[in-house]
Amino acid sequence: MQKMIFLFILPLFLGLIAFAYGQSQPYDFVISIDGNYIISTFWNGTVLYNSTSAYITFNQTISDPNCNSFFINPGTYTFNQSLSINKTVDVFGASMYTTILYFNNHTDGLKFYNHSMSLSNVKLKGIDTNGTGLLLSNCWHSTVSHVWIEAFEIGCDIYKTTFSYFYDLNVRNNQIGLRIREPYGGNAFYGGTATSNYKYGISIEGSTCMNQFYGMEIEINKQAEVRFFSYNGKIPYANKFYGCYFERSQGHGDSATFILWYRNDSTSYSYNNLFESCKFALQLDAQIIVKGDENTFAYNVFDGANTCTITLEGTKNLLIGNRRTTNTNFVFNPGVGNVVIYNDFSSSASGSSMLPTNSYQELIMLMVSFALFSVCVGLIRRRM
Repeated sequence: MQKMIFLFILPLFLGLIAFAYGQSQPYDFVISIDGNYIISTFWNGTVLYNSTSAYITFNQTISDPNCNSFFINPGTYTFNQSLSINKTVDVFGASMYTTILYFNNHTDGLKFYNHSMSLSNVKLKGIDTNGTGLLLSNCWHSTVSHVWIEAFEIGCDIYKTTFSYFYDLNVRNNQIGLRIREPYGGNAFYGGTATSNYKYGISIEGSTCMNQFYGMEIEINKQAEVRFFSYNGKIPYANKFYGCYFERSQGHGDSATFILWYRNDSTSYSYNNLFESCKFALQLDAQIIVKGDENTFAYNVFDGANTCTITLEGTKNLLIGNRRTTNTNFVFNPGVGNVVIYNDFSSSASGSSMLPTNSYQELIMLMVSFALFSVCVGLIRRRM
């Protein structure tokens, strides 16, 4: 009887040990700094590799066929060349404030290709705003969270990548903070910052679409907070900003433009973009010139003791339910063929509701048609 109980309990006990081992080993390898750069196992800390080169150590880890994930302990890891990853792998740091990958040779930083990936809790730091800090090229269904990128030409570059998720992505002090390039789209950004970049906070380029931004801080980027860039017949469209914070600040902006519609040829301007429930803070006089068609500004708040000029140069744009604080002034140029209703605008757009000229004409024609129809109905009834 005791032998039967033992034979029953033994495999159960071994199974529990195996389960505990699997649960307590979330990473295949650990990289640390202890004078040199070290690769060790997560389970018992056995040192597998030791090098004076961060690049060689990381490349050795990535190229291991058993490496599906690795953890980077706190420290500053200095690279003299960029690091490329062309496999599915999960990369974890301890914190974006304590795990720092420093690329000091005027080069690119961390580049992922052709596979889904995840990256979290690291800082990527360049030198003299050269190269690209983080590149995702053809990396569908990927996740980036709690990552800080600074001092590159392009902080984060997203190319041929779709349905990926970014949580608390912080791009600062680059030439361009975040660049999203054609084709595809459908990427979502939750929180995070794109601030103090020397050109644009976010640049959306070519035929990328349906990228969504939720509660992101996008401010004091020198040339514009957001740029929509059309070129060679490729047009960005249907990109959405919800509950984001925009600010133009004295001493930081080379221009007073919140959002820039730009093209380098006869390609049409970006269209069908949405800004909803956002705050536009004015620390200086600022402007929004909407050059594309079918863009929507809905239920936003404009705040600051300065003047905001809004000019609609495209058609079929909709401005609805936008509000201002009591000390904010507006100069508004509605253009032709746009719908502007239920806004609390001042200056040239007085009143809380207005329609452009052709909309008034359409309304009058509709009223006249209805009146003629009523007369016809009355005459028919009399004859009957």
